[in-house]
Amino acid sequence: MWRAARRRLHRASGCRDLISDGGASHRNSRRYPPRLLRSLREEDALAALAALGLAPGAAHFLRLEDAAVPFSGAAFDSAMCSILDVARAVSAGTLLATWRHDPHCDHQATHAMAAAAVRRDPRLLHLAYPVWGHTLPAQTSVPGGAPRGRRLDIAAQLPAKRRAIRAHRSQTTRLIDDDPDGFMLDDAMLARFDRPFGIFLEPAS
Repeated sequence: MWRAARRRLHRASGCRDLISDGGASHRNSRRYPPRLLRSLREEDALAALAALGLAPGAAHFLRLEDAAVPFSGAAFDSAMCSILDVARAVSAGTLLATWRHDPHCDHQATHAMAAAAVRRDPRLLHLAYPVWGHTLPAQTSVPGGAPRGRRLDIAAQLPAKRRAIRAHRSQTTRLIDDDPDGFMLDDAMLARFDRPFGIFLEPAS
C-alpha cells in the first residue's frame, strides 16, 4: 500500500477541499466579523496554493461553519458528496484528511467525511495526517492503539511549504490586532510543521 501511496502523493493533482470557513478564530474582532474573516481566510488559502505552484481553481471552499462542522446529517452528506465529486473530477487516487484523533472537532468531522467518501468509492486510498495531534503528550492513549503510518520525504518541497504557511497571515501574524484572544499559531506549533518530512497515517488510526 505504501509504495502506491508514495507514488500517488508525489504526483498529486493538488486539489484541495477546504472544509470550514475559519470564521470563529477571532470572535471579538470588530474589523473582521465572520463574513470578512471568511474572505480573509480564503485569500490566505489561495495565496498558500499559489506558493505551492497551484492555480486558484485547485481550491474548493465548502464554507461549513467553523467549530461546527457536522458529523452526520444532511450537511455532512452534502459535504461528503462534494468531496467525492471533486475527487472524481480530477481522477484522484488518494484522499488525505485530518486524523480522527486530532484534538479539534472540525478535524475529527473532516476525517469522518473522508472515511464515508472512501466507503462510497473504495477505489480511493484514504490517508490521514495529524495537525493538533502533534501536540498530544507521548503517553496519550487513543482507541485502537498506537497509530501506524509512514514519513514522506518532503525536503525538496520544504521551502515552498514554508512560503505557503507564511501566506496564512490571519493565523501566523497579528494582522488582526483588535482581538487579543484571537487565534494565532505559536512558534512551537510552527516548528512542528518545519520538518523535512510529512506524516501520513493509515485510516484505521
